[in-house]
This record gives sequence, structure tokens and C-alpha cells, in this order.
Amino acid sequence: MMSSNPVADWSVPQLSVVLLLLLVVAVGAIGWIVSNDDPLRRDGLEPSSALEWVREPDRAAAIVGAYHAHEGGVRVVLCGVLIDSFLFVPAYASFLAIACFWAARTLAAPWSTSGLILGWGAITAGALDLIENAGILVEVALKWSFAAPITNLACLAKWTLVGWSGLFSLGTLVMQLRRVLAALVG
Repeated sequence: MMSSNPVADWSVPQLSVVLLLLLVVAVGAIGWIVSNDDPLRRDGLEPSSALEWVREPDRAAAIVGAYHAHEGGVRVVLCGVLIDSFLFVPAYASFLAIACFWAARTLAAPWSTSGLILGWGAITAGALDLIENAGILVEVALKWSFAAPITNLACLAKWTLVGWSGLFSLGTLVMQLRRVLAALVG
């Protein structure tokens, strides 16, 4: 049996404020990560998030070697991963989960059940992102490039869940806006 909706008792203003705050934190964290990566980009190196997309250990070792050869490169990457882990991941995962749970409140079965599943999927995506970040940390700090396939697998699973929960939330929002507009017009 499916668990009840975690935001079932939240008011629309509460949901709106929480989603807005989470969106602001997520966008701010992205800005901070991009700014943090400036020294890497200036010198033609990959950004701190690059290792999530690398499956091959040899390629990961080359990227990590470039970070180590660049003065302050390892510090920049570690800082980017920490910003991602402690600000961005909790913000986007919570945003997507709450958006899916909210969407589930507005839909009849079986779509409401899909919303609950995808809401928990967004939380799972956040957990996979933290596993991915742990992989990046060991690749950079310990030069364990053999972690690249595991890091990449967590990345791909994460993005699959993010995509499904994001599409579900967006689709429900568009559907609800069409209903509101139709009621206003006719």
C-alpha cells in the first residue's frame, strides 16, 4: 500500500513559499558553483562537476591529474563538490519531491500514485547525487580513478529520476494552468 502524501495537509501558500525558497537556494548554489569554478575555466580545465559524466578510469585520471597540476585546482573542485552536496542537492531534490507531492494532490489515481512514486524518486535522486559526489571526492582527493564507472552510473540513474520527476511536475503544472485559464475564459 502506498504511503500518504507528505504534503497533504500543507496549504497552497505554504507549498508556494517552500518551493520558492528551495528554488532560490538551488539557483544560488548553481551561481556559487559556477563562480567557484572560474579559476578552472580560465585555465581551460574541466569544471568541478565534470567527473560525474566520465565513465572511463583513464579519462578520469587525466582530468584529476590536470586538477592536481593546477595551483589550487583540487581546492576549487572540492569546494564545488561541497557546495553541491550541502546546498544544491538538498534544494533541488526537495523542490522536485515537493512539486511531485503537490501535483499528486491534484490528480486522481493512478496519476496521484505516480506523483507519490516520483516524489520519492526525487529524494532517491538526491541520494544518488551524494553517492556520485562521494565518487568524485575519492577520485580527486585519493586519485582513485577506478571509481569513475560507479560515479557515472550514479549520475545516470540520478538524471533519469530527475528527468521523470521534473517532467511529471511540469506536465501537471501545465495541465492545472490550462484548467484555470479555461475556467477564467469560459
